Amino acid sequence: LRGPQGTLFGRNASAGLIHIITKRPSFDFGGMVEASYGNFDFWRLQGAVTGPITEQLAARLDGVYVKRDGFYRDPANATRVNDRDRYLVRGQLLFEPSDAISFRLIGDYSKKDEKCCAAVYLDRATSPTIGNLNEPATPLTTGLPNGNNIINVLRDLGQPLSRFSNPFSRIISVTPGRSYAGTTEDWGISGELNWDLGGATLTSITGYRNYDSNQGSDTDYSSVDLLYRAADGNAGRKFKTFSQELRLQGTAFGDKLDWLVGGYFANENLTATDNLKFGNQYGRFATCRIISGGGLAGLYSPTSPSCVVPGVGPATLAAATGASGADIVAGFGLLDSLNNLGSTRDVYKQKSRNYAFFTHNIFHLSDKLSLTVGLRYTNERKKLNTTFGNNNTVCTALESRLTDDLVSPNATARALAGALIGLGCQGNSTAELNGVGVRMNEGLGL
Repeated sequence: LRGPQGTLFGRNASAGLIHIITKRPSFDFGGMVEASYGNFDFWRLQGAVTGPITEQLAARLDGVYVKRDGFYRDPANATRVNDRDRYLVRGQLLFEPSDAISFRLIGDYSKKDEKCCAAVYLDRATSPTIGNLNEPATPLTTGLPNGNNIINVLRDLGQPLSRFSNPFSRIISVTPGRSYAGTTEDWGISGELNWDLGGATLTSITGYRNYDSNQGSDTDYSSVDLLYRAADGNAGRKFKTFSQELRLQGTAFGDKLDWLVGGYFANENLTATDNLKFGNQYGRFATCRIISGGGLAGLYSPTSPSCVVPGVGPATLAAATGASGADIVAGFGLLDSLNNLGSTRDVYKQKSRNYAFFTHNIFHLSDKLSLTVGLRYTNERKKLNTTFGNNNTVCTALESRLTDDLVSPNATARALAGALIGLGCQGNSTAELNGVGVRMNEGLGL
């Protein structure tokens, strides 16, 4: 739609919108059936039937079913990802007791049970601008632009290098036991009344929608277990909306003026939950990430605790950081233990109340010239209530042990303390947030 939509109907649209109107029931019997088949065993079945129930009441029923194998292969879990398994049903009733009154009632329900949204790695053959970002550094100490020592660490912890190339093989890297499984339920009901009052037409639209989605993921996109969201229903979104719109429109002054006045109200409740955790190999990855860079690369030993060569490694590390040596060595041990910790259940609840009044008027000054005058007032209030759950006690232990070392006169100690705390508290993951809540209120009138 072009033009100032905010003065025409409903919710204000700051960047334009697409207005979709479903096909109405018909008082003539009819129907359709459609079937499609494609690769990856893709099936799409669609059907509809419509017709009269009485002289004043007609109905329509639509249904769609889609199923397709995933186009990504996950050999670690013997499954396919990015599949399709969904259906939709929608029923409508159209009541027309007279030429002046029309009422349409619509109800719909859809369900998805799919594994989404995995991805493959691009390589320089696919996109030359990537360069050697997905290639190991040789030797380890060089790092970018001579390869990437993070790739060395991932390789040494179990990531096949072959997965960093040939993306069109559609083979993804997933940790055994991690899942992209998710479900989505979406349903709603709406009623639309149009009543010709003679000099004007009254339109009333009432709607309610309920959306519930949850999705697991192997969030690091690798075979190494670094980050994940468990597919346990605690990583998702729930959205409930009630809306009411009233419009009155007509003409005046011998059709020289097309006028419209209206009002809109919406009440929305959004609940988002998250359970992002560090995986079972994150601690070793984090310590190896520090050791693999720069002057410590000679101590690199991914099969050893703290990723440091046994015996001589910790002693060398302690000596390099002087008086902070014991703290730094202990910090590496703490970070190495950071596995399967993080968000237990973060909850974000937002409530929004929105109402508006609007008018849209077109003055036909001549057969070729018209003037459109519109006005809208919107008042919106939002409330946010957030609570965090987090069991990353490694972060708090690192902060307690190493905070003083962040200002150590020894530059190596300062750098290592910062790296240990930074990787141990990555993404604001800390038990300090456990049980913490945030509340905010915001009101806006335009």
